[in-house]
Amino acid sequence: MAEQPRGLPPTNSTIVSTDDLIARGGPPNWSHRVALTERVQGMFIYHKPGLGNKRHYHEGESEFWIVLKGRLRWTFDDEVVEAGPGDIVFAAAGRRHMIEVIGDEPSVRFAVAAPDIHHIYEERT
Repeated sequence: MAEQPRGLPPTNSTIVSTDDLIARGGPPNWSHRVALTERVQGMFIYHKPGLGNKRHYHEGESEFWIVLKGRLRWTFDDEVVEAGPGDIVFAAAGRRHMIEVIGDEPSVRFAVAAPDIHHIYEERT
């Protein structure tokens, strides 16, 4: 994941505007942690079209995303899901997945997971 840009509001600010984050953060690709407690983190993720990640899973930790802008495709072992603004996508602990931005516009998603969630990457055979 790209580094967090400078000039964005500090983690755990009382209120954060999505439009303000995009304006202040500059062009994609970047992410910014907006919430962090002992049990949960909220990460704002801004990616350009075509960007994706490698197939991975999180042992013992679930994760979910709220799509705010753009379209994304999640590929799970047993299912492919395309999601757009207002959709929530859930990956249970241990469920292998990869995410790709589809379409012509950047995507914005809000990821919620355990703090410092460990990503376990696999090579596809």
